[in-house]
Amino acid sequence: MGIRDAIKALRTPPSGGRDISADVQALTHQVKLANDGISQRNMQLAQLPVDPEWRNATFGPDWSLPPDALDKPNEQGFVDPRQYQYPVAWNIPGRHVFRGHVSWDLLKEAADQPLFRACIEIRKQRISTLDWCFRISPQYAAKMAKSSGKSQQEIEEDLRKQYQDEIDELTAFWQVPDRKNGYEFSDWMNLVQEEQLTWDALAIFPSRTYGGDLTNLTVLDGSTIKPLLDEKGGRPTPPFPAYQQILYGYPRGDYTADTVDRDGKLVVPDAYNSTQLIYRRRVVRTWTPYGFSPTEQALLDGQLWAKRFQWMLAEYTEGSQSTQYLVQKQQSDWDARQLLQYEKYLNDRNSGKTGQRYRSPLLPYGVEPANSPAIPERYKADYDLFLIKLQAMHFGVTMPELGFSEPGGLGSAGYHEGQEDIQFRKDLTSVRWLNSFVTGISRTHLNMSDAVEFSFLGLDEEDETAADQIDHNRLADGRATINENRVKIGLPPFDFKEADMPMLQTARGVVFLNGAAEAAPPGVLIEPAELNGEITPGTADGVGSAKVQGSPKPARPVKKAPSAADAAKEIEQFGKWLAKGSPGEFEFRALDDETAEALLKASGGGQPPKVSPSLQPLYSRAR
Repeated sequence: MGIRDAIKALRTPPSGGRDISADVQALTHQVKLANDGISQRNMQLAQLPVDPEWRNATFGPDWSLPPDALDKPNEQGFVDPRQYQYPVAWNIPGRHVFRGHVSWDLLKEAADQPLFRACIEIRKQRISTLDWCFRISPQYAAKMAKSSGKSQQEIEEDLRKQYQDEIDELTAFWQVPDRKNGYEFSDWMNLVQEEQLTWDALAIFPSRTYGGDLTNLTVLDGSTIKPLLDEKGGRPTPPFPAYQQILYGYPRGDYTADTVDRDGKLVVPDAYNSTQLIYRRRVVRTWTPYGFSPTEQALLDGQLWAKRFQWMLAEYTEGSQSTQYLVQKQQSDWDARQLLQYEKYLNDRNSGKTGQRYRSPLLPYGVEPANSPAIPERYKADYDLFLIKLQAMHFGVTMPELGFSEPGGLGSAGYHEGQEDIQFRKDLTSVRWLNSFVTGISRTHLNMSDAVEFSFLGLDEEDETAADQIDHNRLADGRATINENRVKIGLPPFDFKEADMPMLQTARGVVFLNGAAEAAPPGVLIEPAELNGEITPGTADGVGSAKVQGSPKPARPVKKAPSAADAAKEIEQFGKWLAKGSPGEFEFRALDDETAEALLKASGGGQPPKVSPSLQPLYSRAR
């Protein structure tokens, strides 16, 4: 019935009834106010100009219809867009029971299905068994290092000393985040993952003291929390309610969202500081305020598996087909009623009795046995494993974790290593989401500094050899320093400056990148610095190549003993260099310190070297 029909009905008083003219006038006045409001809203609505070519062009797009606003225009006269086309009267409690096409009860029952439950428990054990800590945020330290001129390790060490008391307080709180129920962190994290994996509706109520200090984080049943919408389809901001708890079919409490301002502070008036509710989804979509849990994603595949499972159960509980029939040799004069009775008797006799079906029943004369067509594929385990894989896929669980071994063919080792890598990346994604979740709660409700963050531990690469090789390559290529690698593996940094300087590791030694541009122009090879030789003029301290300029000081020590041929060849080259008047520089490469020292002392006047008795055997053998 419309408004006009209602007015018409009110104007027609029932026989013997009261005078309802006052009601008619009140309703008419309300309709007039509503129409005036719509007209006023449309008058305030501004419109963008329309291109005349849209209508004048041949087969053009034509003009768009002028908008008819649903919401109040803003200060400029335009209407802000709605987040999505939500159902009308969404905030009415009845829509919460069926959250779309899947009800809460269905998700709860599906989560306890044996295969779903196994996958959920595996996912929970992966996280709850990990160690965790509060640490200095590497991103924050890197940002501070750029502006301070210090290394990131120095910044992290300074911040660690500054925020150590705060880290200790945070660690003490999160040891038992739900003190009321006695849930330690591992138990509390199991509840968090249970809510996310079952229906992706994670609701946590932060209990506070009268002074506003957080004392408890209680994980609620997410199926009882209904997200409310504002006129734009988004989450209402405080002090308006953003959530309601629906119990026994009716709202039992209003709660505000834990909204934060630009400084990360809670936007909650003092009068509503006990109404905050933390509500998170991992799968966020624009067209619904609810998430999309792995249990809901696996429902269709789980239904197929359930039907097959029921069929296999019915084979043992409801099946009545015999494996062998015996035909009578005499004529049967049974009528239809008698045949029906015999059919019922035979089915009741064999139904659910596997042993009975292997016996030989007698059939009336003229009835030939008809065996059902055999379909061997229906009984093969390959199809069952395929259905299990489909369901486990949605939970990110592999078949070996469920207790099923998979042959990998000729490359089985590489296959399983690849599966482990994939699994590691999936776990890392979940861990990062949980890291951000706990970090957000700590910063919002525990006033944790931006310099501190929460992190799970123990998800490093299991292949230590491969990890060490990666770290070595980064160090050799100058992408990381010695102290950065040491901090990464939990070792204290060195206190000398070279440990914080990037370097290149070559076959001839180490070259530091700091000052390389002053050591030589681009394109010129920079060789490692000599330990005992004199530095070539023009090179930076510790950078470049050290050459012997006729100095009595020996060259750098040679790690490997040179061969006799290499030593003799270098002695001859040194003699030719002396014969030419010692032009430029000469570098000893094959001779050790003592040999080079002896040659320098034996040489004189630009003549070929006089080999000392100690070098004579080496020189003669090489000659």
